[in-house]
Amino acid sequence: MFVPSQDRAETGGGFAHRLGDRVSIASAALGTRANVVRLSSDCPPWSYGSGRLMHDLAGAGLI
Repeated sequence: MFVPSQDRAETGGGFAHRLGDRVSIASAALGTRANVVRLSSDCPPWSYGSGRLMHDLAGAGLI
């Protein structure tokens, strides 16, 4: 449902995102989240954990 299924470069090679691709997902309840594909070594450290996610979703009345 969320993953492209067509080959990207060569027949039978499947699909993989490339550096610089813009990836977005949207939900009527949550809005749109978009990111540009980068190397993890070029990204800031992740600090938003699952506990905070659950807290924020509950605060928004979504769970």
